[in-house]
Amino acid sequence: MDSDPNLEPPADLCIKEYDDMIDLMMKPDQEASAVRDQVTDGIAAWLAGFAPGMVPKRSDSEADESLSPGWMRRFVRDLVTTNPVSRSPLSPVQVHLIELALDFADWPALAQDRRLRNLDWSRASLVHPRGSRAAVLSGSDEAIREEHYS
Repeated sequence: MDSDPNLEPPADLCIKEYDDMIDLMMKPDQEASAVRDQVTDGIAAWLAGFAPGMVPKRSDSEADESLSPGWMRRFVRDLVTTNPVSRSPLSPVQVHLIELALDFADWPALAQDRRLRNLDWSRASLVHPRGSRAAVLSGSDEAIREEHYS
C-alpha cells in the first residue's frame, strides 16, 4: 500500500530545518507573552469593528463581569469555526487548530477593553438578536444595518 504524499514531509525539508521550525514554535515564555499580546490586540481590533452593532449592550452596568471572558471566547470560537457561506462547522482538525490559537488570547483583558466591556457577551449570537436570516454575521453590512434599523 502506497503512503499518502500529503502526509509525508516535503523531500527538500532537511532535519536541521525541521528542528529550526520546532525551536521557533517552542520559544521561551517572554516571546509567548508577545504573541499573546499580538493575538489579544488583533482580536480586540477585529471585534471592535462589528461587535458593538451585533452584540447587545449590557442592560445592567453593575452586573457581574467575571463570566464575560468565557462568553466572549465562546462567541469568537463559534464565529471562526463556522463556514461563513454554508454555516456548517469546519472540520475537526481546523477547529482544533483554531482553538489552539484562541488559547493565546488574554480573554479577561479583552473583556475589559473599553470598546467591548459594555456589551452583554452572554447574549451574543451569530444571528442578529431579531433573528433575521439577512442579518447573519456572514451577511453584508447593509443587511445587518437594514434589519437593525427597520
